[in-house]
Amino acid sequence: MNTSEQIVSFNIRLTTESPVSIGADKAHVLSPYADYVVSHDGTQLHYIDKQKLEALLGNNLELRTAFIEELRSGILNKTRSEFDFSDFVSRQMGGSVESITRETVKSYGLERNKRQQIQSVIKSAGKLYIPGSSLKGAIRTAILYDWLDKTTEGEEVMRSAYKEMEKAYHLIAEKKELELRKKTERRLSDADFQKMKELGKAFSRQIRILDREILKEDKLFGNIHQKERGPDSQQIQVSDSSFFDAQALTVYQAERIRMNPLDEKARSRADQSQIPQPRECIDIGGTAEFRLNLLPDKIFNKTLHYLKSDSANRLLEIIHDFSADCIENEIYNLESATDMPDTHARNALLRFYRDLSDRSEKGEIFIRLGLGKTVFDNSLLLAMMNYAEDLHEDGEEAFLRYREVLFNVNPRKEFFPVTRTVTTYKNLPMGWVKLELL
Repeated sequence: MNTSEQIVSFNIRLTTESPVSIGADKAHVLSPYADYVVSHDGTQLHYIDKQKLEALLGNNLELRTAFIEELRSGILNKTRSEFDFSDFVSRQMGGSVESITRETVKSYGLERNKRQQIQSVIKSAGKLYIPGSSLKGAIRTAILYDWLDKTTEGEEVMRSAYKEMEKAYHLIAEKKELELRKKTERRLSDADFQKMKELGKAFSRQIRILDREILKEDKLFGNIHQKERGPDSQQIQVSDSSFFDAQALTVYQAERIRMNPLDEKARSRADQSQIPQPRECIDIGGTAEFRLNLLPDKIFNKTLHYLKSDSANRLLEIIHDFSADCIENEIYNLESATDMPDTHARNALLRFYRDLSDRSEKGEIFIRLGLGKTVFDNSLLLAMMNYAEDLHEDGEEAFLRYREVLFNVNPRKEFFPVTRTVTTYKNLPMGWVKLELL
């Protein structure tokens, strides 16, 4: 980099408003048979220090064999296992769980008699942090949302996207008509059968066009293949956060809850993913800082010139507005979900989001990260909904068609997405953090 290039840096404080879980590698899980023990009252987890465990086992072959057999029995029998690690350590090894504990963390919702793997969060040398890629991804989404929702250029991009989407929708409608005929008449003519195949191929081609064209992000940021400079998004650099205090590490049970009841047919085959899953989290009230670097001299698009002057305040305002709209959308959906099966969860979520909304109206800035984000938090779907309802001639119907094309959601479905991820303890949504410019 040329040393004459200007770099403008800002420090931002991050405070967790609800448990935040950004997963490590999917294979990185904690085993209930060797990695942790739940305390008797269920409020703590003892993470086992393998070296201390090895030292306690020593060279006693009989003890080692008994321990391996107990572990094997536990793993094979899974949740039906009667193996109690704590009892084995005290009874057979003559020690205590505390004596072989590496770290003790708070636990919310775990039960001692259940054997569950715990999904780990991303760490560096055992220390909690939030990766810059997660922060930048959320900031980038907010910038794109502002562009699509509040500029003439963005509106034109959405108008073009809807035209391409309508083409795909008409292909779906034709294919559905043939499928219905096949169902009622038992078979199709050779010509209709061939037409259905061609419609399927045409729809696949149209989806590829939509993937390339639908929002045309390079119209805002520029193309990554430009020779003389990278896209403007590369001129926004976000560091990893500083480390959180060790006490911020907690484990919550996370579950998916439905916005409306299952019908009778579906109720008998309830989705297994709705079984609560323990997750390591950064607990509420955790604080860290990260650095936001801007290279204003290399920002090309005039739409992004606010990053050249008054850049931090305007950027934070954009993040604020996007998250405020996401919060209001959640409140609207929850208020509409009068038949939500879990009324306690619904009331808890409404209290949380109404409080966040009140604070947002007073100027506080929030953003959502990691597990718990919905398609509205994690994409530009909200901008498309706003455009459809405010500017498209077909209003809400246009958005329902868009939803069906891209997400294969039946237009009659009232809620999308139909589930939300919450903690079993106090029914908290996950992933919300507060940002403050330092």
